[in-house]
Parts: sequence; C-alpha cells; structure tokens
Amino acid sequence: MKAGLIIPIAAAASFGLYPAASQLAYQEGANAIFVILFTTFLRAASLVGFCVLSGKPLLEKGVNWRPFFAGGFLQAASIFGIIGSLVYISGPVTITIVFTHTTMLLLFMAAKGEVRLDRVAILTTLIALFGVSLVVDVFGNLGNLKWIGIGLASLAAVVTMGRLYVFGQELKSIDPAVVGARMFSIALLFLLALVLFDAPVPPNSGLGYLGVALSSLSLVLGTFGMFYGIALIGAFQFSLLVKLEPVFTALFSWFVLSEILNPSQYFGMLLVVGSLIVYSYYEAKSQGTLDG
Repeated sequence: MKAGLIIPIAAAASFGLYPAASQLAYQEGANAIFVILFTTFLRAASLVGFCVLSGKPLLEKGVNWRPFFAGGFLQAASIFGIIGSLVYISGPVTITIVFTHTTMLLLFMAAKGEVRLDRVAILTTLIALFGVSLVVDVFGNLGNLKWIGIGLASLAAVVTMGRLYVFGQELKSIDPAVVGARMFSIALLFLLALVLFDAPVPPNSGLGYLGVALSSLSLVLGTFGMFYGIALIGAFQFSLLVKLEPVFTALFSWFVLSEILNPSQYFGMLLVVGSLIVYSYYEAKSQGTLDG
C-alpha cells in the first residue's frame, strides 16, 4: 500500500469509531453538547500539547491568522449544521448529504486548476457516495424529510468542503500539528456558543464515561490523521478516502452495539472500497508511482 494512504485510512477508521462510542455515552445520560465540547477541547488540547512538547511554534510573530479563524469557524459551522439537521431528518440522510462535500471539492479545485477533472475522478467519487448511502441505509430512512433539515445538512456539506480546502492550503507551508492546534483552538471558541441552546449534561455511569473516553480517543487520533493525511495527499484525495468512515462506523456498530447489517450495507462497503482502490490505482498509474 502506498505509504501516503495509510494515515488517511487510519484516520477514517478512527473517526468511524466515534458514532458507536458516543452512542454509549448518550445511552448513559450524556447529551450531544457535552460530548462535542469535551471531545473538541481534547482535540485542541492534544494538538497544542504536542506542539509545545515538540517545540513547534504556535504564536510566532507575523502569523496571518485569517485562514485559521476561517478554518476554525468552518469547523464549528459544520458541527452546528450537522447537529441542527439531525433535529429534522434522520442520521443516514444527514450523513449522505454531508458526504457530497467530496464532489463539491472536486469541482471547486478543478475550477481552480488544482486537480484534474476526468471521468475516473467523477465516477469513483459518485460511486463511493452511492456506496456510502447504502452503508448507512439511507433508502430505508427517507421518511418524514423536512426541507430545513436538508438545508442544514447541505450547509454542513458546503462548509466541510470549505474547511478541508482551507486546511489543505495552510498545510502546504505549515506543520500539520501547528495548523490543527490553531484551527481547533479557534473552533472550540465558536463551539462554546452551544451552551446558549442547552446545558452540557455528562453521563451518569462509568459505562457512559467509557463512551466519552472512546469518543475522545477516536476524534483525537482521527484529527491528527486528518491534518497529517491532508499534508501527504491533499484535500481532495483525503476527502475521497475518508468515505471509508461510514464503512468503519458500520463495522464498529456491529462489533460494539451488536447491530445487524443487511446485504445492501455489505454491497455498499464493496462499492466504497472498490471505487477507492480504482481511483488510487489510476492516480498512481497516471503519476508513475506504482510499485514495481
């Protein structure tokens, strides 16, 4: 496997644990605001701590903070959009809409001349998205759709595309841990506004705190993988590979929560994995980087 693909795939796997882990916390009394604020704090703190311990500068003179405030705001806005949409539509519909960010990013970066827009890129991106829709069983959860929920999920998709692009631009010249520390510290400040909607409620049992701990570990490791992964392969390819996240989510839900998967979900996994293998092979071949 190409070395540059290992970290993004590991990030997708780590992010994939989050839904099942957070569900444990919710079942034991925690609310989403507590989990989001706690995990975001740890994501920011771990990145800042890593930078401090490794001597990476965070506050040197002459820093242009505009991209970092933009990235932090977009990170927070994507979370607001997802949370808001889940009030009105089902999780599988929200997930499917949010994952359209890869197609948006492809078109945006192609318009700027930063990636090639060809049939392979378009087809593999769309097939992977269709695979995601099967993995999350979107067609079995289309009842009672509300336009406001669709709009909020679409907003989350747009800002997710935007934040990945901003991350990618900054990572061209700045250390991934530094970019992540700055972005997530600012995102945490914006996310504190969540307490205006509801008070954070922690879990009421040890099992619930285990869920919070696993959620935090999932997102901390995934966040490191995201920034280092984008630095290695670019924003678009990372966005495409992170479509493995729902595949890992389904597998973790089966393992942790004993959820039963239906045949269409397994077929969706094959579509996602197959499309990503085809795209990775095509990219390696076109760039002359195939092993052997």
